[in-house]
Amino acid sequence: MIIMTYAFMRYTGDAKLAAKHYYTLKGWADYLVRNALVHSDQLTGDWFVTTPGSNQTNLALKGLIALKSMVEIQKAVGMTNESSTYENAANSGLQQWIELSSSGKKLTYESRSEEPQLLHGLYADKLLGLGFVPESVYAAQRAQWATGMKAFGVALGSQGTTTSLAWQYFTLAALTTGDTSLLNDAQFAPMRNFTSRTQDKVYALADVYDVNTGAASPGYGLRGNVGGSYALLALGTANKTIAQVPASPSPPAATTTSPGDNSSSAALTTQGATGIQLLVGLALVPGMLALLLLH
Repeated sequence: MIIMTYAFMRYTGDAKLAAKHYYTLKGWADYLVRNALVHSDQLTGDWFVTTPGSNQTNLALKGLIALKSMVEIQKAVGMTNESSTYENAANSGLQQWIELSSSGKKLTYESRSEEPQLLHGLYADKLLGLGFVPESVYAAQRAQWATGMKAFGVALGSQGTTTSLAWQYFTLAALTTGDTSLLNDAQFAPMRNFTSRTQDKVYALADVYDVNTGAASPGYGLRGNVGGSYALLALGTANKTIAQVPASPSPPAATTTSPGDNSSSAALTTQGATGIQLLVGLALVPGMLALLLLH
């Protein structure tokens, strides 16, 4: 949600939403300071192939990018006096992440081998213009993209053959910003081959399928996630100057829920910081930005 909020600010120039909900965003950011790098029992947008997991490389990266985004949000709402905590956590966390994940080549920190995977969290770094993740990580992911390519695309991880249409476009869009040689038909053909298989079908395009057979996973048609197909186009959308808006006053302490609490509401807030809501929402962002660009 932090990433989505900054994306909204960056491409509309409007900071009012962030100013109004600043302390909710701050609560999520405080949680990420403690848990982004090393986490447990987190359910992600890749839930269709994973159970709640620990120390997932891609999820950790999104958490660190969210912290970096929070610093930018604070500049727009006049709260830079609190930025050093998030800036330091993001920067130090990234250095540790690079070491623990072998520059993003491991699916989890504990993975024994450097398995091909989709490090689709990189897209947020490019969409937000942060320049946060070093080029060495992108270079490693480009090599994994080539290694993992199958008839209909690249699987989310080498432990299976399931993939996401949106996450592939997220990954490819992020990788092409530093290497335009990837902007060729060979890179897009596998995904196009999958979509062409549904042209004569009555059901809507699915976004989850098998990279070897091109068979769509049941129940994944007609979802907003396919908006991720516009990821590359969205990167061409011009950002706008953000008009500063002071953050709303802090709510009374009695009504504030800490994301670190062990309550069910706190658990939902935790997922709001880095989980399903972020990933599904972010998949819609490229489509929305593409519409802005076309108009």
